[in-house]
Amino acid sequence: MAMLVPKVMLNSGHEMPLIGMGTVPTDPTLPPIDQLVSIFVDAIEAGYRHFDTAAAYGSEEALGRAVAEAIQRGLIESREDVFITSKVMVHRDTS
Repeated sequence: MAMLVPKVMLNSGHEMPLIGMGTVPTDPTLPPIDQLVSIFVDAIEAGYRHFDTAAAYGSEEALGRAVAEAIQRGLIESREDVFITSKVMVHRDTS
């Protein structure tokens, strides 16, 4: 039985899944970009519609390519079918 993912209503009127796939590498080195694209496409095919990323992760290009491939394969209709959340790394000068 498939489990329903809880969603939150955004001010835009869209419902965003509260559970997403994190894209931070668990290893200091990222897999090859084609492997990352494949992982993210598989996630979209499995039903993921929310991805969390950041520039520091180094996975943004692969995620973008995966979304484009998912659209091309008919897994999603458009970029608007996927939520991508990100964050900004803050650097504090302690000198």
